[in-house]
Order: sequence, then C-alpha cells, then structure tokens
Amino acid sequence: MVNEEKVKLMTNLALYEKKEKSSIKVARYYRKDYLGVNMIITGLLITVAYIVALVIGVVYKTDFLLNNITRLDSGSISRKLIVLYVAVVAVYLLLAYIVYSLKYRVIQEKNKGYNDVLKKLCRYYKKEQSEVNDTKTGGTVTDDETIGF
Repeated sequence: MVNEEKVKLMTNLALYEKKEKSSIKVARYYRKDYLGVNMIITGLLITVAYIVALVIGVVYKTDFLLNNITRLDSGSISRKLIVLYVAVVAVYLLLAYIVYSLKYRVIQEKNKGYNDVLKKLCRYYKKEQSEVNDTKTGGTVTDDETIGF
C-alpha cells in the first residue's frame, strides 16, 4: 500500500534536488576545503586580471615608456608593482574568505531541512523493512528475545 506521507517526502526531496543541485554539491565539502578551493581560484583569477591590467597599462603608455626608457628607475617601479599586486590579492582574498564563508553557512542552513527530510524518509524505510522482516519470521524482535533465539 502506498504511504501518502512517504510520497510527500519523496516529492519534496525531488523538488529540492532539482532546484538546488549546486547546494547539495557544496554540502559534500568540508568548510575548510570549500573555502580553500574558492580562495585559490580567486587568487588565480586576480593574478590573471592584474597581469592583463598591467599589459594594458604598458600598451597604453608605450610611447612614454619608449621615450623615457633610460631615465626610468625600473627597480622602484618593480617594487611598487609588486606591493600593489600583494595589496590587491590580499584584499580580494579577504573578501573571498568572507563571501564564501557566508555562502557556505547559508547553504548548510538550507540543506539542514533537506537532511532532516532525508532522515525522516530513511526512518520510514527502516520501519517498513522491519515490518517485512517481522512478517517473514512470523513474530517480532521482542518475541524472538523472549523465546531465546
């Protein structure tokens, strides 16, 4: 016989899984791993963006650079660019840490209800399985214990 409550639970689970695929994937990660992966990706993307911006700046100032190449202090310019790079990366990594920490917390809260429904459904299946086992053996677990099996 079809259990109406079990069907409702499975329907809710299916709707949530369809709507929140990415949330379920994120919930598989530990917080530290999720933050680490996303911060590495952020660091790499910021590095690429910084290099692109640097190349665009050099192309834009090509005329000035070619006219004054002997008078420029390349050591000072290099130090300034490195300090700027470190500052930009540090700021973006801090922002990434904050954003992805909040995102992970929100996803875990959303998935808490999903996990509760899964546990409830699991209890239904265990209950059904024990009823099937009881029917096959012809008694209950307590009957088996009192008889001495």
